[in-house]
Amino acid sequence: MKLKKFSAAALAALTVTMMSAAPVLAADDIEVNEDISVSGDYDWKRFANDHITLNVYNNGLYISDGSDESINVLSAFEELTGIKVNYTTYDSNESLYAKLKSGGVSYDVIFPSDYMVGKMAKEGMLSELNMDNIPNFAGIGETYLDRSFDPGNKYSVPYMWGTTGLIYNTTMVEEPPTKWADMWDVAYTNNVLMFNNSRDAYAIAAKTIGLSMNPQSVDEITAITDALKAQKNIVQAYVMDEVFDKMEGGEAAMAPYYAGDAITMIDENPDLAFVHPEEGVNFFIDSMCIPANAITPERVAINLADASIPDNAGDQPVDEPIRKDGAPAYFTSLPVKAMVQKMRAAGIPAALSYTAGSFVCNSLMYTLLYLIDRQYPAMRGGFIHVPYAMEQAVSKPLGTPSMELHQIARGLALAVEAVVENERDLTVNR
Repeated sequence: MKLKKFSAAALAALTVTMMSAAPVLAADDIEVNEDISVSGDYDWKRFANDHITLNVYNNGLYISDGSDESINVLSAFEELTGIKVNYTTYDSNESLYAKLKSGGVSYDVIFPSDYMVGKMAKEGMLSELNMDNIPNFAGIGETYLDRSFDPGNKYSVPYMWGTTGLIYNTTMVEEPPTKWADMWDVAYTNNVLMFNNSRDAYAIAAKTIGLSMNPQSVDEITAITDALKAQKNIVQAYVMDEVFDKMEGGEAAMAPYYAGDAITMIDENPDLAFVHPEEGVNFFIDSMCIPANAITPERVAINLADASIPDNAGDQPVDEPIRKDGAPAYFTSLPVKAMVQKMRAAGIPAALSYTAGSFVCNSLMYTLLYLIDRQYPAMRGGFIHVPYAMEQAVSKPLGTPSMELHQIARGLALAVEAVVENERDLTVNR
């Protein structure tokens, strides 16, 4: 399977973001290996003795691993900088979002697409970038900057753009497809692949029936959903990275995918061709971002103790109620939306959480709210999760969420201020 090509120097640029501004050296190029060289304007070894590991979470097949006579980008980067890379991948923006939203993991660099950058920034899931530490940002074309999903590029550095289109096998189609609607042709039943990606699949269906990919009404959403349902019996499989093996192996007649990947597939199988359908295509920008480890006020506690591990006393309840006479759940009486908003306004990463887990933290929150309900009705109470202090995270497994201690303290102080200032919570979207 072919991999997308990616520069080791580009990955290094985000490393600089995580550290401090770079000292300037001579302008001579430095040869990393016979395939790549980098500018000598930066001291690439300045962190080599600091025992740093970057936790990188990227879309699958975005960085070459050295197969098919391509460059092993991660090895080249580690050789160039002395920085180790813990590299894992996901198959869609939605998977990325769900993984980070669930908590319990943390990464130094992530690679969301445009719409997901906007969503994550709005929810306080991304850290603001210090552009003083990213001098190569000046080399990015204006076309790709200051887009609506991230005005002023406060949270993202564009590194890839592309379009969608149709890749097809010339030996398996009577006439070359020219429209997205060709994917609904019953003549190709069980020979059509479709995006296992809700955004791109939705956009294709919308364009097929002459609607915008940005819905204007519930009726439009219903019509687009119905179009996707109508296609279901024709589709062989819903795929993402699996499209490479299937199309290169001649297992399907046509599939929607990204233009850059189409070039790779055609290199492997000359029977393949690519077209931009006449209804129009989706233009996208993928970016590098630094996720924020957020302070999360909890909104609800449930009457359930279900521990995956024992506590320090060896207690490990399974599907037990916390209070037999308690309500199924209690909602916090704190103005949690106001707390999140006030922290975010001060630049502190914060997000609203709807689960405190199912053991210790949830039990503490539930017990507090139970007591308030039964004995102290005039009192307000709740629970806030905070990441580990960075000093603590050093001894924890890679990817453990952390935040500077002064930032945690400032965030909690602002949360308390919001409680004092707001008798009732804000009626705003989180």
